[in-house]
Amino acid sequence: MKKTFSIFLLLSFLLNVKSQVVISSSQDNSNQAFEASEVDTIDVCLLKVQYRMEHIKDTKNSNQKKHYFMLLQIGDKISKFTDYFGLKVDSMQFLYAKQKMSFTEVVNRTMPIYQGTSRINIYKRYPASDKMTVTDRIPFAGNFKYTEGIIKFNWKLQEVTNTICGYKCKKATTTFRGRNYTVWYTPSIPNSEGPWKFNGLPGLILKVADDKNDYSFECVAIEKGKKNEYIYIKDRDYFSTSREQFNITAKNAYDNPSAYGEAAGIQTISLKTRPYNPIELE
Repeated sequence: MKKTFSIFLLLSFLLNVKSQVVISSSQDNSNQAFEASEVDTIDVCLLKVQYRMEHIKDTKNSNQKKHYFMLLQIGDKISKFTDYFGLKVDSMQFLYAKQKMSFTEVVNRTMPIYQGTSRINIYKRYPASDKMTVTDRIPFAGNFKYTEGIIKFNWKLQEVTNTICGYKCKKATTTFRGRNYTVWYTPSIPNSEGPWKFNGLPGLILKVADDKNDYSFECVAIEKGKKNEYIYIKDRDYFSTSREQFNITAKNAYDNPSAYGEAAGIQTISLKTRPYNPIELE
């Protein structure tokens, strides 16, 4: 493999065990030690690709972008796309749970990192080789999970080259659920994976951007998986739904956050409609 960029934090105490636990935030007694919920190990991580993700939340204010650092874990059969710092928080919480820290203390230590992370997790080829599982959180509405088929993108390949993260890349374009995308992939890494739901090119996808620049993903680091490093899914209570219903619920929650807060038993002042610019427009 070409030169790699080792900026990943090693999450060894979480990833070196086949079945570990993460903290459940549902406890009411803040003075008690966290209760832990199980995580299910679903594959071994062979390759890690870190992306800088940029997202315009409000199309009326395109100069303000939200930034995330996302991580694509590629296994033998399954891949996981998740927030890099969210994964770090998981490992911190596991360590603090082993140390019997109180709910309040753990929240105080991890919340500054956890705030601002993306809550989406995408598991390609899970629970079956032709399926993908998505988990995400909608503010005030809760944690949701849906399954859909692996996307078969209609790629148009072009003999145009670029260099991304030190790798020579080729260009491809596609239209998907209301957006037009330009993608750069590297045949030097013969893996058809990519960020978010993207897949299916003759090489690892290193950069994606839609033609409005509302969403972009660009590789900033690539590293081999460590020995005994695993891909896991949290065993938590999700609202099972469909992709279509999830998008409807998200739109409603952004349009009327006060109503969803009250329904969740949260006393809030009147909240204004929040800008909503989803990656999927259809």
